Amino acid sequence: MFSLTSLSIQKKFKKVNFEEEVQGKLVNFSLLRSANFVPNPITVTSVAVVPFVLKTEIITVRLDRGIDIPGGHTEESDIDLVATVEREVREETGIELVQPIYLIGIIKSDYLGTSPSDATYMLITAAKVAKISEYLPQLESRGREQLDIDAFLARYSAGSRDMMAEIVNRAKETSGELFQRSR
Repeated sequence: MFSLTSLSIQKKFKKVNFEEEVQGKLVNFSLLRSANFVPNPITVTSVAVVPFVLKTEIITVRLDRGIDIPGGHTEESDIDLVATVEREVREETGIELVQPIYLIGIIKSDYLGTSPSDATYMLITAAKVAKISEYLPQLESRGREQLDIDAFLARYSAGSRDMMAEIVNRAKETSGELFQRSR
């Protein structure tokens, strides 16, 4: 499964709430403060990763909605959620990740309804890039870019800027552990 950042780093994480229209429906999202809670895999609908090339540079993906971090929906053929992260990052950017992959956040959504049993989740991860292969833009992705974190945040417009800033800041906090452990 995923590795977790140290508790001292997790204490710096902030909870972020936001609303966004999804397929004509206003949906509430919460980026949870701690990554210690791991939801039932059946309720996880998607994953995303902040892939580091250097401690301050990441690989991003260009999508129709704008520049973003790679990620996407789970598929039945995925062995587990780590396999989903690896598949999505490969499909959207042509890169491979080094283990461990760190779970840095969980986004809870009320897309299916407001009762607790209706909640769905998106796992947010951070990882170090192992290999950058040649990549040809596809239907899902128009391409990839290697960007400094601040440059990425300055250009980000694909969703909640506050939420993405918190995700990238969590990843940046984790990058020290990530680069230290994956040598």
